[in-house]
Order: sequence, then C-alpha cells, then structure tokens
Amino acid sequence: MFRLEIEKNKVFNLILSVFLLPRLAITYPLYALASFFLALDFNNISRSIAFSILILVLLMLQLSVLSIFYQVSYTNVILDFVQLLPFFLLMINPIPSWERNEKYIINFNIAVFFLSVFNMMINHGFPIRLPYFDFLPDAISAFWGNGGVKITTIAGFMGCLSLMFNKDARSSLLIFVVLFNLIMPSYNIGIACALVSFSYLYFRNLSIKGVLKVFSAAILLMIFLGPYILNRIAGLSPIFYEQLGMHPKEYALKSLISLVYENPMLFFFGGGLGNISGTSALWSSEALSSLTSSHARPSLPGMIESDLHIVVLGEALDVINVDPWALMSSLNKPYFSFFTIIYELGFLLGGVCVFFFFRTLLKGGLEKEPARVLAIFLFLLFCIDNIHANPLLWGVVLIGMRALLPVKIKEGAMQRRNHEV
Repeated sequence: MFRLEIEKNKVFNLILSVFLLPRLAITYPLYALASFFLALDFNNISRSIAFSILILVLLMLQLSVLSIFYQVSYTNVILDFVQLLPFFLLMINPIPSWERNEKYIINFNIAVFFLSVFNMMINHGFPIRLPYFDFLPDAISAFWGNGGVKITTIAGFMGCLSLMFNKDARSSLLIFVVLFNLIMPSYNIGIACALVSFSYLYFRNLSIKGVLKVFSAAILLMIFLGPYILNRIAGLSPIFYEQLGMHPKEYALKSLISLVYENPMLFFFGGGLGNISGTSALWSSEALSSLTSSHARPSLPGMIESDLHIVVLGEALDVINVDPWALMSSLNKPYFSFFTIIYELGFLLGGVCVFFFFRTLLKGGLEKEPARVLAIFLFLLFCIDNIHANPLLWGVVLIGMRALLPVKIKEGAMQRRNHEV
C-alpha cells in the first residue's frame, strides 16, 4: 500500500510538472492530455471513456446535419472536444479520483511564483526594473506567454481557497505567495471574480464583522491596484463601440437573442463545437490570424473558418481592420464562455452540460463551502471571459480540487479517538 501511494505521488508530480512547462505549440497538447488524466475517474474508467465517446458522437452527428447547410470543420470539433474533456467528465465524475492532498496546489503556486520571477529577471530586467512601473505585469505569467496571467491568477485563487480551509498549512510566506499570484498579474477580471466569490463566505451570515472584512479588503485592493485598473480601463479601445454602437458583451447578448428569433433550431441544437467562438474557431479565423499569440496557431487538415463563425462574429471582428488592438482585452471581446457554449452546443445540450457541471461542483463530494466559492468563481468567470476550453485552466482547477476534498479519518484513528473519549 505504501509503495502504491508513492507511485501515485510520482504520477501526480509528473502531471504537475507538465502544467509548468512553457506554453508552446508542442506543449499545448500535453496540457490537454494531463488535464484529461486528472479528470478521469479511475474507479470507473470505462464509464468515463464511454461517456466521452458518447459526447463526441453527438457532436459529430450535430455537425453532420449542419454540414448540409453550412461549411463546417470536423477538425475544429475534435480539437475543442479534446480541450473540453475535463469539463465534460466533471459532469459525471463526482470528484477526481485522487486522495485529498492540499500540498499540490500550494507547491504549484510556489513553482508559479518562482517561474514568474525568473521570467521577469530574464526578459525584463527585474529587480532593477519593476512591474507596473517599468513594464506591464503581464510578465508575471510563469513563461505561459500571452494569457498566462489568467492561469497565474487562477492558481493564486485556488491556493487562497486551499489555505482558507486548511488552517494547519498556513504560514505568512505561503499567504504572500498565493496572494502574489492572485493579485500581481493584474488579471482584473479574475481578481474581481475572486473577490466576489470570497465575499460569499462573509456575507452568508450577514455579520458586521464579515462585511467590514470584505470592504477592508476591497479598499486595500483598490489603493494598490486602483490606479492601474483605471489606467487599463481608460486604455481600452473604444473602436468597437464607435463602429457598432454597443459594448462587445452587449453585442454577444443581443446576438444570442436575435438567434432565437431568426433561427430557433440553431439556438436549440447549436452551431457546432469549435465552429463559432470556441478556441479552434478563433484559431482558424482569418480575421484574427494577424493577431500575435504566445504559441503558434495549429494548421491541420480540415481546420477551416466555418460559415457560422463569419455569420455570428464577422461584423464584430471587422473592427480589427480599423484598430488591431480593438479586441486585445478580455472585456473587449464579443464572446464569453456561456455565449460560446450555448451558441456551439445549443441550448439543449449546452444547458444540460452547464447544469450538470455546476451540480457536480456543488454536490459531487467536495467540502460544501469551498465548493460554493469555486462554483461562484467559475460561473462569474464564464460570464465574462472565453476561458472554458483552456486545458491549463482545468489543470489548475483539478489540482486545487484535491485540497477541497473532505478529510477522511482512517478507521484505526477513529477507534483510538473513541477510546480516548
């Protein structure tokens, strides 16, 4: 048994190290493989595999029908399906079949912290030159490149959540590390979602002390990051609003509403995974091909821009021709995770997936309170950012979920406790 536990730890350490690799075209598939491995239910692998195949068959049938009317990409479906496997598997797996261990998410945060520091030293001259003052805090991204600040922030959030419910593991140094990862990259959307979700723990009982803690934290955060956040907001490109007369998120919502009236069948049954605003659809978009990325866009047989991507987002993406930076911020993108899920999977399948995913988080076996905080955080994140098909996200979340599993007291320890009583 002891030998088996050592082997399990070695396997998990290997998986953890995969997510710490720099984000490159060659490593991105490894992230997807590692996150899928973490989401597997090893107590019932056959069920997990069978469910994954069922979902893929449904998606392929959906696209086969759509291909009669539109140009679509089967390659895009497979690419997004692979990246979304943890999302699908968490619909049926009550908890990842790993034993509770809060050290992994803490060790992960420590590694991310040092990698971010090394990145600043190698590429930006830290500590002679400082983030916020001499270069953008986007460098605090653990070699994950553009968009890496999102994962750094989410790692910090999962680390904070772990320390909040594992008091024995707390120390001033660890608190500093996880807060650094959460706040310093200045992924403002993630910080706001984290603050709101943590606030639940204090507002649930409506105690004056709890409310004061929340407002004190918010004030301190605004004092520290307020000027930078206001500067980033002021620097957002207004081109989208000037060209289309509405905010990008408003455009996304109106687009969904118009879909109900203009093509209700498409609304209910979807436009194909990875064929509208999913990761693969954005990778294959001709309008977005000129934008830089931290890893090369894949170029695979059958990976084409779908008709529905052009129909739904063509007008919105044309703003890039006026200003190449118009859509660089997550707030300025005319799509978000729930928008993508409903548009691509349809209201029926997409709604079922979302319902059972959050039901698993809330009732699937995690500790009750941290499960609610995590569910609130992901729900808010999916309402703003288009991040649901990021295997790095799922890797960090699944590593962190191990720290939120209930503590299991062994039978012998329970007998000794009863005897002492």
